Amino acid sequence: MAMYFDEIPASMYFTTYTYHGLTQGWLLLRDLKPAQQNKLSPKATFVTQVIGCIMVALLKYGMMITIVQNQATILESAEGTNIWSGAQIQQFNTLAIAWSIAPQMFSVGARYEWVTAAFLIGSLAPLPFYIMHRLFPHQRIWSYLNTSIILWYLGYLFVVSMRLLPATTSSVPSVNSTCNVIDHNISSSETTSYPRH
Repeated sequence: MAMYFDEIPASMYFTTYTYHGLTQGWLLLRDLKPAQQNKLSPKATFVTQVIGCIMVALLKYGMMITIVQNQATILESAEGTNIWSGAQIQQFNTLAIAWSIAPQMFSVGARYEWVTAAFLIGSLAPLPFYIMHRLFPHQRIWSYLNTSIILWYLGYLFVVSMRLLPATTSSVPSVNSTCNVIDHNISSSETTSYPRH
């Protein structure tokens, strides 16, 4: 969330740099476990990651300069093309504007009040599984149900299904039904090879 209300450029810089910083930190941490499993020291892993980050940053900077110089007119247009749209960069601009006027948009009684309420709902979502785990410690299923991961991938399912079937209003059941029918047809027709895979 932006620190600078009513200052859109400052919010854009804050959003851009915090987004990239947090994403980069998450990616660096994600690689530490496989490195440890492969008997690499954390110091060697970190040095390798930093060298890789610097190399990729230089390559991305060079690509950005080249693309912006060669495709400037397309990137400045509102439509773009099927190849160059500038959508990822525009995302930071949109986030900066939205969070700079956050009190008018996301407070209780405002147009998008449910965005704020979703944080509360999301923090309460794991409680039923935690309570069931505490009440029934010998039933291991409750300790395996991670609500944050389930909801995260349900969100991915919704986004992917909306891209696959944009005309339907109930895309998730449609995609699930289609996948179940295809799965049933494959499993019934390929009785010998299907169980192996």
